[in-house]
Amino acid sequence: MLDSKTPTEKGGINLADKIREFKVQNDPGNQEIREKRLIERSRIEGTRVFREILADRLQWNQCSHAFQDTVIQGVEQQLGAAFAWVETQSYSCQQATHRIATFCHIETNIGLNLVPGGQYVRGTRDMEAELDFVKRFYPTRDIDFFGLEKPRSVTVAPMLMGRFPVTYAQWSKVQRRRKDQEWKGANFPIENIAWERTQDWLRQVGDGLRLPWERE
Repeated sequence: MLDSKTPTEKGGINLADKIREFKVQNDPGNQEIREKRLIERSRIEGTRVFREILADRLQWNQCSHAFQDTVIQGVEQQLGAAFAWVETQSYSCQQATHRIATFCHIETNIGLNLVPGGQYVRGTRDMEAELDFVKRFYPTRDIDFFGLEKPRSVTVAPMLMGRFPVTYAQWSKVQRRRKDQEWKGANFPIENIAWERTQDWLRQVGDGLRLPWERE
């Protein structure tokens, strides 16, 4: 609430100027100018400029659909012939809406979503409550078994994340299944695959595909 004696100032700060500054920063026209400058930079510096935008999920969501499509095209060029941009759709959950681009890995036909990067807090927010819960319900278990961690900020880079588990059909395009392995159907997720065999399969596929890290 503003002081009645100084309707535009508080603590030496001109509130009217601050409001105008906020409007300029959030003006759609200002965002359009910024996007044009980024496109001009990309012509000089290459598609790595677009990675800066994808590195911040909140910044990415503020971009226009036309600019997002330009960035997605840049990502497709950077990925090369092994991947193709299939479609872009909007998904909503409660009050949040995200526009997600889907790519296809040509050789295996695996669908992957382009996920912007960002930061989140990882770890146990209330350590005392968690420790009390563990001691009460699992008194014989070692505390280290539960992997409780202190809260910390984690930064995740933009990535392509598989939409669904790898299917029998996708696996078989690269490597035959074992004779003793049950065949449930082409579109069923492949099961009972050891970590070492998965790594061998990924090496054969190539093209930078890997298992996601825990933080991702």
